[in-house]
Amino acid sequence: MEFTASTPESGLTGCTQISAALAERLRAEDPAELCAALEALAEREEAELQLYVPAVAKLLAVGDESVCWAAVELLKQLGPQALARHAVSILDQLEQTCSSVRWRVVEVLGGLPPTDLALHASRVRAYLEHDDESMRRRALELLGKLEPGALAEHSEAVARRLQDSDEDVRLSAVEVMGRLEPEVLARHAADLQPRLADSEGCVRLGMLAVLSKLPWPTLRPQFLAVLSLVDDGDWRVRRGAMELLEKWSLDQVDLGTFVQAVILRAAHSDARVREWAVSKMHRLQASDVLDQTQLAEMEVALAQLATDGDRRVRARAVELHGRMRHGVEGPPCS
Repeated sequence: MEFTASTPESGLTGCTQISAALAERLRAEDPAELCAALEALAEREEAELQLYVPAVAKLLAVGDESVCWAAVELLKQLGPQALARHAVSILDQLEQTCSSVRWRVVEVLGGLPPTDLALHASRVRAYLEHDDESMRRRALELLGKLEPGALAEHSEAVARRLQDSDEDVRLSAVEVMGRLEPEVLARHAADLQPRLADSEGCVRLGMLAVLSKLPWPTLRPQFLAVLSLVDDGDWRVRRGAMELLEKWSLDQVDLGTFVQAVILRAAHSDARVREWAVSKMHRLQASDVLDQTQLAEMEVALAQLATDGDRRVRARAVELHGRMRHGVEGPPCS
């Protein structure tokens, strides 16, 4: 490390005698001495601490993990404006930082104000292709702090991470995509749907939340994929799918497919799914769109639900079944 207590690039010009002594300690070769110097520096006020940031940033590249950790802990004390002034110095050392600490440096950069972060977003984006999955995830999280307009410039790179081999990276990508404006998100509809079949329930659930932001023309083709998730093995995904399906009206779906799906779900093991099925039957009956065969199939399903073990399901089924048997029309129950 070629810096002194008085050179402009070290940022230490005008230090007190005590500060100069600390600067000398920061040139030590012994990791223990460097850690001790960083701990002493951490007790200083931020205004004085800022004088040392370029020197501390260089310590991220010394190769000793304990020194790197101590340097990161010190950098975390910087306020947003101070961090913005020294972001370039920190990024310059990022690739040389110990691999076990590198992702924490990215976390430190998360303290940048969004407008300042946008200035460095291209450098951060490069880490979306990093070999270390923790770096890819932290880079995504950092880009997710951008304002939606600035994030749109990097949406293609973020969308590629929806296919990442690491489930946590995929989840982070889904969450960041959810921050895009609907019109930008719509351009990536083809990238989004496959994640509804992701092996991880949290990814499938996150994607349902993202899809809910899509404008109607783009969302409409996703109907069958969303409908299939009412049978998902994760109860959270089932709830999310049922909520999203509320965005479709009966004249916007393939009625035959929807009716059969609703009737089949009347036998689902999850009481909340059976309750959802009964509520859809109320809507279908009140809309007067079913033919005689469909009505007959629905009556059979309701007769079975009339003895359901769940009180709410049973009450709704009995109400609708009685109304259908007596030819009474009425609005769907809420």
